[in-house]
Formats: sequence, C-alpha cells, structure tokens
Amino acid sequence: MHVITAEEIAHLEQLSVHPHNERRGHGTALLQAAVDEAARRGFAHMTLRTYQDVPWNAPFYERHGFVGCATPPGDFFEALMTEERRHGLSDLGPRITMRVDLTPPALNIDAEAFEAMVVEELDRLPDEMVKDLENVVFVVEDRPEDGSLDLLGLYDGLALTERGGYGMGELPDRIVLYREPHLAQCATEEELRDEIHTTLVHEIAHYFGIDDEQLHEMGWA
Repeated sequence: MHVITAEEIAHLEQLSVHPHNERRGHGTALLQAAVDEAARRGFAHMTLRTYQDVPWNAPFYERHGFVGCATPPGDFFEALMTEERRHGLSDLGPRITMRVDLTPPALNIDAEAFEAMVVEELDRLPDEMVKDLENVVFVVEDRPEDGSLDLLGLYDGLALTERGGYGMGELPDRIVLYREPHLAQCATEEELRDEIHTTLVHEIAHYFGIDDEQLHEMGWA
C-alpha cells in the first residue's frame, strides 16, 4: 500500500494483496487503515485512480464509500495523468478517478427528506422572488460532478439579462441544490434549513441576473 500526500491531498497510489492472501479481508483492512490514517492527519478526503470495469478495482472501492468524480485540476493530478500515459495504463482499459470524504456529516438526512426541505423552503420564499420564474426546474443531487463538498448550488442556464432569442421550446433551466455539501456545512437541522434558503435565494438571483450587491439592496439576502 502506498499513499501520496501533498498539501491538502491524500492520494492512494497503490493497494495490492498477494494472490495467496486473496479473499481474506486483507484488502479491506489495508484500505481502512489508509483512510483512518489520512483522517487522523486531518485530510478532508482521499482520492485514487483505478480501472473502471475491473471487478476488484472500482467496484471494490465503491463498496467502501468511494465515488467516481472528475479528475481535480492542478499540478499534482496533471503529473499523475502524465505518468499514467507514459506507462500506457489507459491502454489496458478505461480508468476512473474516485474519492471518499473522511469527515462524516453531523446530520444524516437522506435524499427524500432533503428534497422535502427544499420544497418547504421554496414555498416560504416571498411571491416577488418566485412569481416571474419561467421554464426553470429545481433539482436535488447528492454532489457536484467533481465530487467535491465545496459547491452548495448551481444555476444551470442563461440569466434573463443575457437572453436574446430564448423562447418556447427551449429546455428548462435548472437550479440544482447539492445535498451532501449542505450536510457537510451544517450541524443542526435549523442551520440546514437556513443554508437551503440562502442557496435558493442566490441561485434564483442568478436566474434573474442579480449580483450579490443588488441582492442585498433588494432585501433578498
């Protein structure tokens, strides 16, 4: 087992078990030891690169909480990808970046309960904030595409102030709220509801092309 650490990164470079010792739980024990040590050292998450379709690669890590994610930007991962290409690893099959968060959320709110909270907070917004919303849907997802816990919400569309020939037949814009980033930043249900409210307001403001300064002037934030 080999874990690389650099700045805020804990990356599991290699985990292998001798064939004579397969199916005895050694791989799971080694992985848990690596995760526990990274958490003890204060890392927020652990990443790895592996083969997507090999049963004892990505599926194994998925069973232990790792999720597929976009490869993060930066020199560390650029160098890592360069080494993979140099050794021809991608020639053997598709590879995937995975990560697991090492700090469990204080709240345990499942997707259904979180979506219900979003609906409740949306219903509590003042009419002047929501009455002019057209062709936009609200969506709940667990995490952003890159797997991070930094982004709480996203307006996926074209702001009203930037539209030209936009009209009937267009696909709806989306306002996305990410469940796990919200849970990671909140210690109580009251804090969670407040954060959901704030995210909704900011993403709706993006729909209208309103910046943060205007948001405060209008009394929305």
